[in-house]
Amino acid sequence: MERETETFGNQLRRFRKEHLLTQQKMASLLGISTNHVGVLERGIKKPRASTEAAFARLSGINGNQRMRLNDKTDLRHEEMDELLWKRLCELDEKRRAEVIDIFFRILEWTKVGVKDRDMR
Repeated sequence: MERETETFGNQLRRFRKEHLLTQQKMASLLGISTNHVGVLERGIKKPRASTEAAFARLSGINGNQRMRLNDKTDLRHEEMDELLWKRLCELDEKRRAEVIDIFFRILEWTKVGVKDRDMR
């Protein structure tokens, strides 16, 4: 299987084994839990962009190669990014600032535990 067409999980597992890393050590390097490394390797969940970026830095994968790890998912992400950027640019400066502020609030909201979430 070519590196470009491997799923993220397969690529993560291959890299970890090639470098004789435990899941615990890989988790530490990526800033995620040991359990989550296993979840990603088995393809149960897709990685967050921050995890993909950390893995790319660790493994030396460039952005174009990372975008092709899972063509269907990445194409949707790429299309969504393009559409969001286009719509954001169409807004006036005040509205654009409001949307960006909301976006960052959502990012902060997703960092807290499920029990602590409150969208008031």
